[in-house]
Amino acid sequence: MMVSPIWRIEPKNGVFDMYQLHVPKMHCGGCAGRVTRAVAGVDPSALVKADLATREISVETKAELSEIREALDRIGYPAAG
Repeated sequence: MMVSPIWRIEPKNGVFDMYQLHVPKMHCGGCAGRVTRAVAGVDPSALVKADLATREISVETKAELSEIREALDRIGYPAAG
């Protein structure tokens, strides 16, 4: 399933895309921290917001969605869908 950006943000230093991903294995603050660090490894300027109740993350990033998904897969927290 292809996920398109929820919206596009145009700051002074480039264009950011916003993605919302369901991460079923993310169930605690430690998990959210690992997921956030994985995204930051792809794009250090990314903004990640985790919602543990829904197990979803919102990612504002310059990186491609495929790069974010691969980073999550590598740490054992694949995004569903």
